[in-house]
Amino acid sequence: MSKPRKYSSPALKRVKARINPEQRATVKKRMQLAVRIDEARKAKGLTKSELASEMGSNNPSEATKWLSGTHNFTIDTLFKLEQVLGVSLVNCDAGKPDSFHLEIIAGVKNEGPSLQLKRMLSGMENSVFINYGNVTANA
Repeated sequence: MSKPRKYSSPALKRVKARINPEQRATVKKRMQLAVRIDEARKAKGLTKSELASEMGSNNPSEATKWLSGTHNFTIDTLFKLEQVLGVSLVNCDAGKPDSFHLEIIAGVKNEGPSLQLKRMLSGMENSVFINYGNVTANA
């Protein structure tokens, strides 16, 4: 496989200059997630259509959408993808003996999921640390 060549133009430089570091990090994580899913799909020997079918979708283009790097996954879809592909996409580690650490390995557009998770876990005795890239919240 040949190395991709660098392309540059004044228009591209202007567009890149308008993208803030947070957006750039989100796009990078989304692309990394899409690559991880695609590599796991290939390792299992599944076509995109077969992956969509295994996930319960009758629409083969659904897998293409997941692999685009632009899809905003639900946590349930990520968990199902983990089961079907046999890989970890969401990493839940024990951070400290008295805490639970949840790290989502994908970019998140807004704070909606974080606030929903805080409400769901508000009755837990242990601290919950939610890490979205550079932002960590203690629930």
